[in-house]
Amino acid sequence: MLVLLVLLQTAATFDPIARDGIRLGAYPGAVLAVGTADSVLSLKGYGRLTWSPQSAPVDPDSTLYDLASVTKVVATTTAVMLLVDRGRLDLDAPVARYVPEFAGGGTAAITVRQLLTHTSGLRADLSVAAIRGARDAAELLRLVYAETPRFGPGSRVVYSDVNALLLGEVVRRICGEALDAFVTREVFQPLGMTQTRYRPGRDVLRRTAPTGMWHGHAVAGIVNDPSAAKLGGVSGNAGVFSTARDMARFA
Repeated sequence: MLVLLVLLQTAATFDPIARDGIRLGAYPGAVLAVGTADSVLSLKGYGRLTWSPQSAPVDPDSTLYDLASVTKVVATTTAVMLLVDRGRLDLDAPVARYVPEFAGGGTAAITVRQLLTHTSGLRADLSVAAIRGARDAAELLRLVYAETPRFGPGSRVVYSDVNALLLGEVVRRICGEALDAFVTREVFQPLGMTQTRYRPGRDVLRRTAPTGMWHGHAVAGIVNDPSAAKLGGVSGNAGVFSTARDMARFA
C-alpha cells in the first residue's frame, strides 16, 4: 500500500509538470525516474526526441541523453574513488605527482582532493576562443596543464571544468589506458549499465536525444561541450551518454 501511495503521488505530482513543459515549449520530451535506495518506483517517458511529430517517442529504457556535467559524478569521481580504494591514488597528493606537466605557477600545492571538491582555485573553464583555437586534443591539454590558480588553493569553492579535465587525465595516467575504457570496464559493466557509453555509435543515433542544432538540423550523439568535443568525446568533465533506466540503477 505504501508503494502504491507513492506511485499515485508521483503521477499526480509530476505528470502535469512534465507535460506542461512540453506544452509550453521548454523541451520536446523528458524522462522521470523516482525510486528508493534499492528499487525504481516509477520510470516514465514523455513526448518525443524532437519537436517533429515523426520523431521517436521518448523511452526510459532506450533513449540516450548527453549527461553533460553529470559525467563528473557518474564516471570521473567514481573512477577516482575506485583508484583510491585500490591504493593507487592518494587524494591528498599533489596533482603534479600524477600529471607532472601540471607545473604552472602556484599549482604545486593543488591536490587531487581539491580538484574533486572544486577548491583548487582554478578558473571555471578555459575560454571558448582558447578551446576553439587549440589544434587538437594534445594542444588543449597543454593549455589545461598551463593553468594557474586564480585564488589560493583551498580558499574558496569555484565550480570548474578545468578540475574535471585534470581528474580525467589523472585517471588515465594511473591506469595507463583511455578514460572511457577504464570507466566502461570498471564502472558501467559491473553495475549493469548496459546502455551507458561515451561516443555513441551510428547504430544508436536514432534513439539518442539531440543536444543542439547545426544549420537547422538536430545534432545527436556528439557531446555538447567544447572541451570534451575537442578531446574526441572522452573527458573528465563531459562525454557520457546514458538512459534513465541506467541512471536510476546508478543512483
